[in-house]
Amino acid sequence: MPDLRWFFDFHSHKTIRINHDPDVVGMANTMRECGIAEVTSFAKDHTGFAYYRTKHGTPHPRMRGDAFGDVSRACKEAGMRVLAYLSFGIDGEAARKHPEWARALAEGPEWTDDWYISVCPFTPYLDDLMLPMVEELATGYPIDGFFFDTMGAMRPCYCPWCEKEFRDKHGLAIPRHKDDPNWGGYGQFRHDRSLAMIQRVGDFIAARMKNPIVYFNQLGSLRFPERLPKSLNRLILDFTIFQSQSLQASLYGAFASMADRPAEFHFTIFNQGWGDWSPRPVEALEKTAVAGWARKNGSCPGDRLRPENRLDPISVRAMRHLSAVGEKLSQIGPDDDAELAHDILALHGAPVMYGEDMSAFALTKDVGTTEGCHRLLLDAGANFSITPEYNLTSRIASARLVITPEMKRFEPGTGAILKSYVENGGILLMTASIPKDGAETFDWLGIEREETPWQDHIYLPQWNPSEDKSPVLVRGDFFSVIPKGADVVLNAIRPYDCSYGVRFGWGIGPAETHPSDKLLLTRMKVGKGQAWYFAAPIFSCYNQQANWTQIDWFRGLLAAILPHPRGRAISKAGNVEIIVQTKQDATWAYLINHGGEQLVPAQRAWSRMFTPVPPFPTTVEIRDDRGRSAARVLLDGEPAEYSEQNGCVQLEIAMDSIWKLVRVDWENSLPRSLRNER
Repeated sequence: MPDLRWFFDFHSHKTIRINHDPDVVGMANTMRECGIAEVTSFAKDHTGFAYYRTKHGTPHPRMRGDAFGDVSRACKEAGMRVLAYLSFGIDGEAARKHPEWARALAEGPEWTDDWYISVCPFTPYLDDLMLPMVEELATGYPIDGFFFDTMGAMRPCYCPWCEKEFRDKHGLAIPRHKDDPNWGGYGQFRHDRSLAMIQRVGDFIAARMKNPIVYFNQLGSLRFPERLPKSLNRLILDFTIFQSQSLQASLYGAFASMADRPAEFHFTIFNQGWGDWSPRPVEALEKTAVAGWARKNGSCPGDRLRPENRLDPISVRAMRHLSAVGEKLSQIGPDDDAELAHDILALHGAPVMYGEDMSAFALTKDVGTTEGCHRLLLDAGANFSITPEYNLTSRIASARLVITPEMKRFEPGTGAILKSYVENGGILLMTASIPKDGAETFDWLGIEREETPWQDHIYLPQWNPSEDKSPVLVRGDFFSVIPKGADVVLNAIRPYDCSYGVRFGWGIGPAETHPSDKLLLTRMKVGKGQAWYFAAPIFSCYNQQANWTQIDWFRGLLAAILPHPRGRAISKAGNVEIIVQTKQDATWAYLINHGGEQLVPAQRAWSRMFTPVPPFPTTVEIRDDRGRSAARVLLDGEPAEYSEQNGCVQLEIAMDSIWKLVRVDWENSLPRSLRNER
């Protein structure tokens, strides 16, 4: 069964009665029956209240007994791993008792007489409160590790300790105005001391526990895409509670599956995040869970305990449904030793999130172009993953195509890794910009990029001119390139009689009837491989505009570059994701239907789903790396109708459920009695 964990939120106001009518044994038994392997429960919340009998923190004023201790002991006795949640960086009680510990904005500390206050961990808060509480829990309770929240603690702070440390190290005041030239240096300063701090916390725990599980919320995810200290041995994928939850699970899971340590994705079971007790439909939970499980990530739904310290019926319903889904997958899903077998690897690195000079460290939440790349690849039916740059060396050998989605800067050494990959037979697609990477010039791309943009929107010519299809619009600055040895594949189509910055009214005008002389797509042979350059900013455009006509065009681009992928899902409407896993004699293809969610209201984009997902006619294509023919094809565990041509297994299906699973057993792997007879 896929790894199912559970996370219990317990933020509580001081007026709430805590642990007055507990049923921790019943809770533990229910979770054990549902196959839950691990539970995270609160030891300290954002308000600053502790849920155990602490000598260092502030026990909740209306708590009876030892709420966290009761849960941890009951779940441990039931055979589950137990993690202690500690709010890290938000602590109202600590700030009210020690105002000097509060995190200070440029205009001064944020303050309330009640509820949450952000604190700075670089004050005595860490040594005088957090680490003593960690020691209490590590040595006094039957736990397996810690979940630390939140990493807002790494943002700019103007408290006396931060001001003094920055001045002592750099002789400067912390920047206060957006045009201050020292933001990059301050970002690097915040980064370095933050990583040193979390390593110190991890080492502190490792000295007191045997093989502890330790992770800090968001660190190592798309927002913080860098290698972490070894003492932090798990990543948590805590994506926003707005927008489509299954698409975010897919995005974050595609990235974390290529990281250097295990990861779990964290999604709430409530319709409006942590803000209410109204449940999301269990079908929506299922779609989110499978989107992560398909990439071999752990699943950790976020829930809330009843203040009485017992399960709510909402929780039980969600647990039982996801348990049943996990059980079904264990029966028909990939074997445990099957491995992800992506065709395409997209890059995402620290410079994307931190800025070229580190000025945006811990400030940027929007992953922008990477999200647009993910969504367009998904809608085009590509079988792909997203890798952090720091782990590129370990992941690149398995990729048939590597994409750099409009990246302006690489981490040091990435350019050399990509060049070696291409020289040895790999294929690279670089889009919209040529990244900076120290002394690397990228002259091996066979092009030179012009310095100024030619147009702020262009049109893409169709792959087959005989088809009755219009050119495809891409918005955003378009920089043409000059060939320096590369072959010209396509030229851009100019907007009709429009120069840079000229529009028809507020909108976009029609295209010229013929391509211009400005290069759009080039191809350069490098050693045994190929380096392609595509000049249009299609990923950022897709992220902002969701131009559906780009789906079919981009599918054509991928077919030109990589004509024989391991897996592909062709759905005219997009929304159908394919994720391939393989082992020696079999291939599995998860198909996930991301349609059916409504996003309302527009300004917040809460996700909801009340009806069955819409059906999408979909063509599924699967190939064997060794060129073998299929001996058997199953769809959701049952024999399926399929065709096969030139080594490609093809199924025509109606994607009318949340997910489907195709299994292909290759020739000579089954006795004749089990093969499909066609």
